[in-house]
Amino acid sequence: MKPVVSCGAPATTPLTLAHLVIGGALFFLASNLLFAINLRLAPGLIVCAGCFGGAFVILRVASRNAFLSTPLHPRFFTICMVTGFALNLLGGQGHLFYATEDWLIRDAVLADLSAMNLPAYAWKGETWILRAPLGMYILPGAFGRLAGLGAAHALMLLQNACLTGCALYLIAEAFGRRTIGFLGIFVFFSGLDYLGSFAFHGLYGLPDHLEWWNPFFQYSSFVTQLFWVPNHALPGWWFAALLALHLRGGGLAPILLVVFAATLLWSPLAMMGALPFVVFVLLREPRIMLTPANVLACAAGAAFLPVVIYLQVDAGSVASGWMIAEDMFPFSYLAFIAIEIPHAIFVAPYALAKRPSWNGALLLAILMLLVIPVYWLGPGNDFAMRVSIIPLVILGACFATRALDLNESKDPIRFVILIILVLGAVTPLVEIVRNIRKPAYAISPCDLISSWRQQESADDGNLNHYMIRADHMPGWLLAPPPTVRPRLRETESCWLDHPTLARRKG
Repeated sequence: MKPVVSCGAPATTPLTLAHLVIGGALFFLASNLLFAINLRLAPGLIVCAGCFGGAFVILRVASRNAFLSTPLHPRFFTICMVTGFALNLLGGQGHLFYATEDWLIRDAVLADLSAMNLPAYAWKGETWILRAPLGMYILPGAFGRLAGLGAAHALMLLQNACLTGCALYLIAEAFGRRTIGFLGIFVFFSGLDYLGSFAFHGLYGLPDHLEWWNPFFQYSSFVTQLFWVPNHALPGWWFAALLALHLRGGGLAPILLVVFAATLLWSPLAMMGALPFVVFVLLREPRIMLTPANVLACAAGAAFLPVVIYLQVDAGSVASGWMIAEDMFPFSYLAFIAIEIPHAIFVAPYALAKRPSWNGALLLAILMLLVIPVYWLGPGNDFAMRVSIIPLVILGACFATRALDLNESKDPIRFVILIILVLGAVTPLVEIVRNIRKPAYAISPCDLISSWRQQESADDGNLNHYMIRADHMPGWLLAPPPTVRPRLRETESCWLDHPTLARRKG
């Protein structure tokens, strides 16, 4: 591992890596603590015990870890935080810029949580309950119930920008690269989607979203993840950052275990991608498995079982299957791997030869990225897009490190790396340009069902991603909602100035 490359004057701030790790980890726990309000007494107390036990583990381990005592570099930390704020702002949060179609549903979920704790809906003559990974919405929704929907959106922007900026800083620190070059390569990391679009569809111009060139699966660029699915991206980025810190400095396995459990409420699919790395850490250092801190971390993590049960109710109704049964799978798979992760060809041999601290995690990440496409889940194959987040972060950070090393060594292969970087950067740049060029639309109080019904691709069956019939929820788990969320008058309250929906209404 190369020494940390400085970015200006020496650090003078009293803040350390421990403060970032503790702050982020406690934030994920706080989401679960607020969610516990919606549970009946016994499961609610169990989740609260998990939150407090997890907080004890995090504070104890982080405060005693020598590597985490490294002071923050104020200039580079500021750059990371500004980058995080800019990316989330450009992604449409706060509605100062255009927000992608997925935000129509996410904004509706936030509006509903700003109206009541855990909404119930009257629909088709039955009562339905919101059942979804609500971690990103819990704190902004609670603030919205106090200060209004606009305040909820402002807090969500601030929350996600801070999580993004801190994750970027921790990843750069873990790989010993506090440089703008590393940050730029990482943020703009992507597959070569323009080549895929051209090869499969003959596109000479650029559509406003490149990554569905393959009909079966997608590995999203990091900018795409933040613009479309920050609720999945942020817990994945944070877990990857903590994993990389652990591999470099050691001693963070208990924090990894707690964060893994706490971020399930944010994204179960992203944490499916984390599970192999949890096993990897425990098998890599078997002696740590029975340390008191790890035992307590496992006990705290087990206390989040009521959250897991809540997320899994009727989850089997989401369509899934094996991709290998598709006629065009072999050709599509080979083209997908070649176009999406050519970076592995340049990083894996280096990792095997030099055996840096991230060697094993990188090889596991590449193996996962090769295997993930054989299974699909959900109408848009959410499995491939979300489970791949953490392996892609590991690959992206390792590739950025390798690219900078090659440039410093003046190796001729650096020109091939440069071509991959430039072609890959097209995808995030297209995302950014689209959100700048398209008109922004105002915050709307539209509820979940009304918002869903107005979309051209609306399918009642797909609402099982977000809600289920109330009688399907175990009676011992959720406290009964005091009221039912009223439907709004769609033509007056939902997205009146949206560039697509407004034309359709007219």
